[in-house]
Amino acid sequence: MKKLLVTLLCLSIASPAFVYADNHKSEQNREHGSHKSEQKVQHVHIEMEDEDEDDEEHESSLHEEKENGHEGHHGNNGNPQATTTPADIAAPVISLLGSSAIATSSATISWTTNELATGDVYYSTSTPVVVATANNAGSTVLATAHSFNLAALLPGTTYYFMVKSVDVAGNATTSAAQSFSTGALPTPLVISNIANSNVASTTATVSWVTNRLATSNLSYGTTTASTVLNGTSTPALTHSFNLVGLIANTTYNLFLQSMDAIGNIAVATASLFTTN
Repeated sequence: MKKLLVTLLCLSIASPAFVYADNHKSEQNREHGSHKSEQKVQHVHIEMEDEDEDDEEHESSLHEEKENGHEGHHGNNGNPQATTTPADIAAPVISLLGSSAIATSSATISWTTNELATGDVYYSTSTPVVVATANNAGSTVLATAHSFNLAALLPGTTYYFMVKSVDVAGNATTSAAQSFSTGALPTPLVISNIANSNVASTTATVSWVTNRLATSNLSYGTTTASTVLNGTSTPALTHSFNLVGLIANTTYNLFLQSMDAIGNIAVATASLFTTN
C-alpha cells in the first residue's frame, strides 16, 4: 500500500512538468498547476499518514492483546495463579511400638507417629484382636508420642494388642498385633510349724516359720487377741515371740500374722495353755 501511494506521489509531482512544459504559458497557469500538484501531494500525504496510523493502531492492538493475555495468566498483581493444596491422603506412620513396665496386673503400651494423631490400644487375651469386643485404652488428643497404661490385668496371662492412630484429616493406621505376658503371682505366703515352748505359769514362747522371707506380729488374749506384739522389721523365715505376764492355769487365744516383701499376708490362729 505504501509503495502504491509513493508512486502516485511521484507521478503527481512530475505531471505539472509535462502538462505545463510550454515556456510560453502564463505564470498564472504555472501557479495554478503548482497549486493543484500541492493539493495532490497533500492528499497522498494524508492517505499515507492515515495508513501509518492504521498500522500503528493494529500493532498497538496486538501489543495490548499480548499484555492482556499475559496479565490473565499471572493475575492483576503479576503473580502466578494460586494452586490448590492437595488433600491429605497419607495415613500416620506408626513406629517404636512396644510394651514395657510389665507387672502381674499392669503393663504400658507406647509408640510414636510421624504426624499429630490420636491413639488407641485394643487388647484381649485371645487372638486375633477384634476391635469391636477388645478392651480399649486411648485418647482423642493429637500427639506424636503415645503411651497408655493397661491396668487390672490377670496375673500370669498372655495379652495380645494392636494400636490405631488417626490424623486430623481422618487418615487411619492400625498396627500389626503384638503380645506380652503379665507376671505370675508368687506362691502364696504360708505359715507353718506353729509351736508353744518354754511354757510356765506366767511366761511362754510362741514360734512359727514361713515359706519365704516375711515380717511378723503376734496378738493374744484370754477372750480376744487384744495384746499385740510386733516382731522385728527385718524379714525372716523363722518367727519367735516371748510372752510374759501371763496368768497361771489360763488359756490364751493366739493370732499370728506374717507379710512378705510384695505385701502378701498370711494369718493363722492357735491357742496356749499356761501351767500352774
